[in-house]
Amino acid sequence: MNHRIRILQVVQSLDFGGLERVVINIVSNLDSSRFQCDVLCLRHAGRFANELQGAGHVVRSFDLGRGKAFAVPRKLASFIHEGCYDIVQTHDTSPLLYTSLAKLFNPHFRHIYTEHSGIYSCQPRHRFMTWLALLSVDHAVMVSRNLLSYYKQRFPVTTPEMSVIYNGLDFPAAPDNARVSVCNELGIPEDAVIVGTAVRFYPQKGLRYLVEAIPTVLKAHPETRFLLVGDGVERQMLEQMVEAAGIEKCVTFTGFRRDVARLIGAMDIYVLPSLWEGLPLALIEALMAKKAIVATDVGGNTEMIEDGRTGFIVPPQNSGLLAERLIALISSERLRDEFAENGYMYAKKHFALTTMVSDYERLYSSHSGLKA
Repeated sequence: MNHRIRILQVVQSLDFGGLERVVINIVSNLDSSRFQCDVLCLRHAGRFANELQGAGHVVRSFDLGRGKAFAVPRKLASFIHEGCYDIVQTHDTSPLLYTSLAKLFNPHFRHIYTEHSGIYSCQPRHRFMTWLALLSVDHAVMVSRNLLSYYKQRFPVTTPEMSVIYNGLDFPAAPDNARVSVCNELGIPEDAVIVGTAVRFYPQKGLRYLVEAIPTVLKAHPETRFLLVGDGVERQMLEQMVEAAGIEKCVTFTGFRRDVARLIGAMDIYVLPSLWEGLPLALIEALMAKKAIVATDVGGNTEMIEDGRTGFIVPPQNSGLLAERLIALISSERLRDEFAENGYMYAKKHFALTTMVSDYERLYSSHSGLKA
C-alpha cells in the first residue's frame, strides 16, 4: 500500500467516560506508519481533547447545540471528503445516525460502527432508528459477546457483518506507597478493609444499591471503609443517602480525580453495581490492579468475571446479596488474594491494549481497499 489508511473517529465529545477512553487508546496506539487517525467531536471537544492534540493528533469539533442539526449530514459528508478519509468509525447512536445520512451525500468511505452499550438503554424508536442506520454500515463491532447476541436477537439479518473486539487497557501500576498515601490524604485507617469504585456517578452505574448495602456491611464489619471515586449527576443524591443512613464517617467521596490508578491501588475490594454495561473499562482497571471484585450480572461483566473464581457476580438492583458478597470478601483475605490473582492473569490474556489495537488494525486493513 502506497499511503497510510486515513481513519476518522466520530464521537459526541472527548469528555470523561469509558467510550471516550477507548477512542483515545485506539488513536494513540495505532501503527502510525500504516494509519493516520483523526477525531471529530460533534458536540464539543471535551476535557481529553488536549491530551490527543498534545501528542500531535488532529481533533476537530462541530460544536453542535443540543437540538438536532439537519445540516450536519451534508457538513459531515464534506468534512469526510475534504479529509480524504478511507474509513469513518462511529461511536454511540448520534454519530452513527449522522454518518449514515452523510453517506447519502458522499458514499466513498467505509463506515465502521462500534457499539459500546447504549443500545441497552435506548427507547424503542431509537432502536428502530439504529436499525435503519445500520443498513448503511459496512461493519459493526460489538465490545462483548452479550452485545452481539442482543443485536442478533433483535435486529433483522439485513444488518451488516458483525464481530466482537474486546476493549483493552494498559492500566498503570499504582505507586508502591499508594495505600499509605491515600489513607493519609483521606483520613482512612491503614488497617481498614477498603471497598471502593471509580466510575461516573450516573444512574447506569447503580451506585445507590452499593450505598444501600453499606449499613448491612458495617453491622458485620464496622471497621470497613468505602471509597467512591468520581462525579456526576447522582453525587448529591448519593451523599444525601449516606447522610440519612448516618454512615458519613465510613464513606469518602473524592470527586473527579486523575490519579485513579493510585486510588484503586489503595482498595482491597472493587465494586461495580451497574444496571447495564457493554464491556466496562472500570472492571479491566480493577482486574489489572489485582483487586477482588463484586459486579452485577449485566452485559459483558460475566465475560470478565467468573463467579467464585475471579470475583463475585450478583443480580443488579439487589443490595442485600451485594452486601452478603462484600461481607464474604471482607471476612477472608485469602479469598480476596485468590480472586485478585486469578482475575489479573485473565485480564492480561484477554483485555490487553495491544490485543484490542491489533484487532482494529486488522479490521481497518480488511476494509481499506473496498471503497465504493
